[in-house]
Amino acid sequence: MRKYLLSLMFIGFALSAFAQFKQTTNWTFDASQKEVKIGDEVELIFKVNVIKDWYIYSSNQKEDVMAIPATAELNADPSFEVIGKLYGVNPKYKFDSIWGDTVEYFGAKGEFRQKIKVLSSNLRISGTLDFQTCTDITGQCVPGEQDFVIDFIKVAGGEKEPTETPAQAAPQDLLNQGPGVRKVTSWKLSKEGTAEVGGEIDLVFNVEVDDYWYIYSSDLAPDASPFPAKVTFEETDGFEVIQPIQKRNSIIFSMKKSPTFLEKVSLSRE
Repeated sequence: MRKYLLSLMFIGFALSAFAQFKQTTNWTFDASQKEVKIGDEVELIFKVNVIKDWYIYSSNQKEDVMAIPATAELNADPSFEVIGKLYGVNPKYKFDSIWGDTVEYFGAKGEFRQKIKVLSSNLRISGTLDFQTCTDITGQCVPGEQDFVIDFIKVAGGEKEPTETPAQAAPQDLLNQGPGVRKVTSWKLSKEGTAEVGGEIDLVFNVEVDDYWYIYSSDLAPDASPFPAKVTFEETDGFEVIQPIQKRNSIIFSMKKSPTFLEKVSLSRE
C-alpha cells in the first residue's frame, strides 16, 4: 500500500500538466466463448490500444516496483464466479527509468484476461478496470479507469428465463376494459355425507374462473394483502359450523383450474 501511495504522490505532480492532454487508452471487450452452458469457464478479454509514445503497465509487477498494476474489479453477481486474477497476455519487459526497475508493460497494444465460471443463464457481468499509463518522453504517469459491461455471452440450457405462453398473455380487449366490477366466477354447491339430525356433512363449493383471472384460496399467510375466500352463513338453529372453509387445491388458483372449497357443518334439527 505504501508504494502505491508514493506512486500516486508522484502522479499528482504530473496531473496538472496533463489535464488538457487527450485520453491515453482505448478499450474493447470480448470473450473466449460467446455461447456457453451453466458450469462452463470462460475468459473475459480486455484489449487496449495505447496512444503513441505511451505504455500501460501489466497486471503483474515486482513487489518493490511502485508502478500501479492493471486490475479488474467485477461487480459481484450470483450469475458468475471469479476464478483467479486478471493477467496480461504476453506482456513485454523493460527497465523502467521512472521507477528504476524492471516492469511488465504493453506498448501500442495489449490484452488482459479474467476467467469466470458461469452459474446462471441470466448472466450479468460488469465492472471497472484500473490501470496506469506512462511516457518516457516527459516522465509523466497518469492513473486510468474504464467501466465495462459484458452482455454478449449467451448461456444455453440450464435455467430458463420465465416467458409468457399464449395462454398467459391477456388479450388486448381484456386489457382495455379498465376498472370496474364484473362477474368472473361461477359457483356450484354440493354436499358430501348424509343429511340427518346430529350428523355431519361437508358443503362443497366448486368455482369456475374466467380465462386470465384467478381466485385466492382460503388459507393465506396472516400478513398477506389479498382477501382470502370465506363463507358467511346466516344465523339459524338448524346447523352448527364445525370447521372453517378449507381448500382442496393450491393457495392461489390459476385461471384454468376449478378449485373446490369445503365447509363442515353439523345438523341440529330436521
